[in-house]
Formats: sequence, structure tokens, C-alpha cells
Amino acid sequence: MAGETKWSFWSLLLYSIDGIVAFSTAPLSLAALTGIVFCLIAIMGFIVILVKTLVWGDPVGGWPSLACLITLFGGMQLLCLGIIGEYLAKAYLEAKHRPIYIIRESNEESDDTAQ
Repeated sequence: MAGETKWSFWSLLLYSIDGIVAFSTAPLSLAALTGIVFCLIAIMGFIVILVKTLVWGDPVGGWPSLACLITLFGGMQLLCLGIIGEYLAKAYLEAKHRPIYIIRESNEESDDTAQ
């Protein structure tokens, strides 16, 4: 029977974000990867500015180098936050004391049934 749900779009969206963040470290890896990409884009921008200045003698205004600096520092911040987040996630997962693997069946009796 198909009926109407009491979940709104925003509550479903928040619920899905909570599920992604609570059970995965992928967003932290994505932040670190995005930081690396921004750093590479900034370095390529600096190279383009340097080549334009040295080869063609084109004087560069202040805004391209400033944009590259802002992108570089933003990328470095994202990279550092991703690394710190990875460390915190590993420490959190280790602090939960969950087993590395789960045994489906065992032939041994547990301590509770042996008494």
C-alpha cells in the first residue's frame, strides 16, 4: 500500500548526510583530495604567470597572483583539515573497541554456557 510519508525532503537530506558522515571516513578523504587539487591548480597558475612574465614580458596585475595565493592557502588548509580529520577518525574508530572481524559461527562454547 503506497501512502504518503511524514518525512520531508530536508529531513531525508539531513538523515542521509548523518548516515554518510557517521559511518564513513570518505568525506575526510574527499576534503584532503580537494585540498591537493586546489594546491595543484594554484601551482599551475603560478607557473602560467611566471611564463607569461618571463617569455612575453607581459606585466602581470596584482589580482592573478593574489587569486593563486588564496587558492594555494585554501588548498593547504583543506589538505591539513583532511589529514587531521583522518587521524581523529582513526582514533575514534579505535576507541570504540569494535572487533576487526565478526565470527559468524563457532564450534566453541561461550563462557556463559560453560558455567
